Amino acid sequence: MNHLTKCVWILLVVAVTFTLSQSQAPATCSVVQGLPGLNGRDGKDGANGQKGDPGVRGEPGIRGERGTPGSPGKVGPKGNPGERGQPGVAGPPGSTGLQGGPGIQGLKGEKGSPDSDSAKKIAALESQIASLEKKLSWIKNVQMFSHSEAISGNKVYVSIDRITDFATALAVCERYGGILPSPENSAEDSMIYKLSKKTGRTGFLGINDRNTEGKYVHYDGRSSVLKNWNAGEPNGGRAENCIQHVDPHGKWIDIPCSWEKHVVCEFKMI
Repeated sequence: MNHLTKCVWILLVVAVTFTLSQSQAPATCSVVQGLPGLNGRDGKDGANGQKGDPGVRGEPGIRGERGTPGSPGKVGPKGNPGERGQPGVAGPPGSTGLQGGPGIQGLKGEKGSPDSDSAKKIAALESQIASLEKKLSWIKNVQMFSHSEAISGNKVYVSIDRITDFATALAVCERYGGILPSPENSAEDSMIYKLSKKTGRTGFLGINDRNTEGKYVHYDGRSSVLKNWNAGEPNGGRAENCIQHVDPHGKWIDIPCSWEKHVVCEFKMI
């Protein structure tokens, strides 16, 4: 008897007993428990259930501590040399080294040949000739148009019988290698004034303030150190930028550069 049949028999006995107890007086006899039935046959496996949803992914674990570095491996073979790099930026210049002491005097040279001595003498003569030619040319320029002259140091002042304004007088002097008189000390200034007294021809000085009012300069732009102004001079402002001597003491006054004066030139002796 299998397990299922045994269960049916037990249910049947229970049902009959329950029916009799409901329709008759209680029985005086006790119910005798039957023997246990035999184990039933194993049931068949049920159908496969549906696949469940995927579970929630867990949090990543904590990274473990880094292990102790291992011992270095063997040195590998030497690689090929790399390409040459670009030159670096030049460093700052080094400090100047100490000056060396005087060198040992060299041996005395051999005496020159007669031809060498002749060449040196010829070169010296040619230099002297060139110098004399310059002086001769300078003398010709001075004497070409001069009526009177005065000398102070290495300068010669020449009075010319021509009357013109400052700009033209300056051009005349420069044409012959001279300049308008530009005294740099009292001796030169006195010599220029004596020339004007001798000839009666007062000329312009080269000193002027045509470019910057109140700043009197020489022909080459140098500031004039010498100052020989008459009382109350200079007083002409922008209208009077040139200078001439005035009697009786040869002091300076400022005058307009458009006035016409005798031409006086200064030549420097070579």
